[in-house]
Amino acid sequence: MEIQHSEFADLVKKHREARHWSRSELARRSGLTQAEISRLESSKRMPTIRHVRYLAQVFAKTRQQGDPKSYATWVALMVNHADDIRREVRASRRSVNK
Repeated sequence: MEIQHSEFADLVKKHREARHWSRSELARRSGLTQAEISRLESSKRMPTIRHVRYLAQVFAKTRQQGDPKSYATWVALMVNHADDIRREVRASRRSVNK
């Protein structure tokens, strides 16, 4: 199931590009696969807590100006966007089942 374009996807892509990293570089640094990064950025995969933790950790370690200051803040930001995706998916499933 393809998820509609999400703020989570935008968040990951924005911060990856701000660091001038390729998807493979983000994958290497985060411990995720390049395919996972690609699916997350294209909204073809719902983020899990594992994705949130790994991405928050790598972005917090390589903080750029204007970024959240701590790992905990990164997690909160990413979880908020991931929750938005889950609500969107539930709503679309309800509309399909009607």
